[in-house]
Amino acid sequence: MSEIPTSGVEFTYPVRVKLAGSLLSSLLWVVFVWGFWDKGLFALGINLAVYFALLAGLFVWELRRHHINIKKQLYWMVPIGMIIASFALYDNPFLKGFSLLVLPVLFTVFYNVSFLKDGEHVFWSGGFVAKLVERCAGFFGMLGQSIRTHLRLVAFSSKRGGKVQRVVFGLLLFLLISAVYDIL
Repeated sequence: MSEIPTSGVEFTYPVRVKLAGSLLSSLLWVVFVWGFWDKGLFALGINLAVYFALLAGLFVWELRRHHINIKKQLYWMVPIGMIIASFALYDNPFLKGFSLLVLPVLFTVFYNVSFLKDGEHVFWSGGFVAKLVERCAGFFGMLGQSIRTHLRLVAFSSKRGGKVQRVVFGLLLFLLISAVYDIL
């Protein structure tokens, strides 16, 4: 895959796994969780639990790739795993709504803490929280590069046979038909 035009991004195995994981998670959201906007919190069940579990698995894979001891991170992984499982186990709209708001924040904070040396022993002061917010907000600075990388991968794949282009066209056509069907 060294033929992909990169402009600074090297398409190594970890980058390809992250790209595939992010594209797969986006596809899973569109296919399995799309009814959330029409049906409300009752549409969030096993489908959202599977989505969050796969997404969390991608991030845990990244932790392992950086040689972070997963056993030392269980203090935050187990509660987040229980919150993810609660979507499949309980049909309480308050619990689902609260979990849907809290889960991304908790995951972002503790995922970033896990990259710190002795992160589980950090004293949570105002300065530490400010640095943590700065690190979490760094995500927004990388959005442009992420979008360009995904678009380059799709453009490269469409030149090599058009399968990706046909899949994207099929998904767009499916969304258009679904939107028209909902209007009628």
